Amino acid sequence: MQKLLKLQKNNRWDLEGITFAIEERVGEPENFIGRIKELDFLYNWTDNIRKKLSRSIAFLGRRKIGKSLVLERLYNIIYSENKGLIPFYYEFTEGTRSGKNFIMIF
Repeated sequence: MQKLLKLQKNNRWDLEGITFAIEERVGEPENFIGRIKELDFLYNWTDNIRKKLSRSIAFLGRRKIGKSLVLERLYNIIYSENKGLIPFYYEFTEGTRSGKNFIMIF
């Protein structure tokens, strides 16, 4: 299976081979541009998960800067590559949260 995280010459992401298992909040997938360093770092991090070398990370930033979109695209790439890693995406909403609520929802 080829690596699906790749850029075209115009610095837009190549979408060939990607199955969009979850809808990305960017609208049309080709509207997602940039975030090269972030996606490359996270993609390599997932490769190290397969090798049992990665640890958990926190993906933090101000509101509305694209954190969720980056993770949605990463999810779709990992899902499409099907290399023995099952992507998991859960978005916490604002407000009171508990482990019991998480279990019931998920």
